[in-house]
Amino acid sequence: IGRMPARLMRPTVGFTFNSAFPWGSNDGPIWAGKGLTGWAQAGFAMRWGPLSARIAPIAFRAQNSSFDLWENGQIGILKYADGQYPLAVDHPQRFGDAPYSRVDMGESTIRVDGLGLTAGVSTASQWWGPTTAFPYVLGNNAGGFPHLFIGTSKPANVGIGHIHGRIVYGRLSQSEYSPVRGADYFESYKAPGKERFMAGLTGLIQIRGIEGLEIGGSRFFHSAIDSGGIKASDFKLPIQNFLKNRLASEGDTVFGDDRSLLQNQLASIYFRWAPPGTGVDIYGEFGREDFSADIRDFYLQPDHSSTQNFGFRKAWLRGQKMNAFRGEFFTYEAPAGTRTRGEGLIYLHQPLLQGHTSRSQLLGAAVGPGSGSAQTFAFDRFTPSGRLTGFVSRVTAGEFSAANKDYVTGPAIKNSADVQLTFGT
Repeated sequence: IGRMPARLMRPTVGFTFNSAFPWGSNDGPIWAGKGLTGWAQAGFAMRWGPLSARIAPIAFRAQNSSFDLWENGQIGILKYADGQYPLAVDHPQRFGDAPYSRVDMGESTIRVDGLGLTAGVSTASQWWGPTTAFPYVLGNNAGGFPHLFIGTSKPANVGIGHIHGRIVYGRLSQSEYSPVRGADYFESYKAPGKERFMAGLTGLIQIRGIEGLEIGGSRFFHSAIDSGGIKASDFKLPIQNFLKNRLASEGDTVFGDDRSLLQNQLASIYFRWAPPGTGVDIYGEFGREDFSADIRDFYLQPDHSSTQNFGFRKAWLRGQKMNAFRGEFFTYEAPAGTRTRGEGLIYLHQPLLQGHTSRSQLLGAAVGPGSGSAQTFAFDRFTPSGRLTGFVSRVTAGEFSAANKDYVTGPAIKNSADVQLTFGT
């Protein structure tokens, strides 16, 4: 394009067919309903000195055929909302009764690199943490959202090792099936606004002398936006205190709390160790929803509203073929402390009733809001002619404890856990 080196991306077209109900995960902005879903992507990339750009919009159309919905006790448009938490999360079972389509900017980014740093604007998806199937904080299940970023362009030497990190600010939108109605901006705790501000920080360190080891962490904030727009204090969210009693009071009281009422935090710490030459990769992640009240609360119940993730991969060569066996375990089941204390549910938060979503899809693991677990095992074979994968996965979602009954609406449902077993190649 003129004097700027540019190239066209190879156009891609894909189809998914679901015979019984909507199913799919970690596929970006695509939502695959029952029936046939088709998608197409095209674009271009270019570089001019430190400036680079990738414009890669994607469009999809889901047939969105009818299937038996989980009765959630709602009427009108909200009958399509989440089966168990229709008034607590923007996570519809179905997008109405007609074909559903959308055009998204997809994996598009404009960035500038220099002096070991990078900054830019983007709608590309992000994957924070070491997991490969069930990311707690952020993955590509919902695709990307408009955001600004600044961080290191490559690991920076700090003496004891190398650090790599990024700070991100963005804007999150909801679908028309969200329980949040009214204005785009915050009006009251019962009308928190359709739009949310996002602020996050992720980073890791590679410790000198321990080859292949990474230790890292992430913080992700949702924040309501009032009529005055985004405030300067919102940009400080990723570095604010981890203990709620050290935050300033907001003057109001909601559910007995007067701090951080209009924000929700997800945070995690993790490790990944892949010793060079061994073909072994192991990793783990511990996550928390929201804050500990104070240091005593953290000591007494560090697993309050928590998640755990562990995974491994072992690869080996045989001639020109490479084989790998891998597995991953993710759990966010309510801990034993719920017997004596109310428990916040994962990916849900009041009064920000969209939950941890963007345009109705979960930003983290595609397991479901509330409480549950997931496991997957897979065998991969790579050859000069291609790749073959066989896998089995189990996902359990929709569990809740009696302490959390206030989140649940509609009639009581016996054996309400939703279990999916999947086998595939």
